[in-house]
Amino acid sequence: MKICIRLGRFEIVEGLYDWFRKSGGNPSVVMYTTLIHCRYSANKYREAIDMLWEMEASNCLFDLPAYRVFIKLFVALNDLSRAARYFSKLKEAGFSPTFDIYCCLIKVYMASGRVAKCKDICKEAEMAGFRFDEHTLLKLQQ
Repeated sequence: MKICIRLGRFEIVEGLYDWFRKSGGNPSVVMYTTLIHCRYSANKYREAIDMLWEMEASNCLFDLPAYRVFIKLFVALNDLSRAARYFSKLKEAGFSPTFDIYCCLIKVYMASGRVAKCKDICKEAEMAGFRFDEHTLLKLQQ
């Protein structure tokens, strides 16, 4: 399924998921995350959110890649509150945010004009050992 996403063959991923569900299979966190990533990659954000709600309704435990995809999805939708909520849930679950998660959050906070929050996230990321490029740091200093 992941190779089909890289190749842009999103309809194959959807078909495999439909077949799996019709044959009585219960999707795992990996399958749900893959399908949400597929819909995100195909710019079908609303359908991806529907899959996220289905995943939550099934009481599926989220892993770090799932949180990463959720945050990227909400950043693409410019939905600051949901991106921040899933970032908080990620940390509550005991996961450490990755560099790209920090970058996504900085992007959505910058877009909403919340520079102080960007600086807080930048400091948190630097305390975790990540370094930002000069361009990002200059934007935060303005």
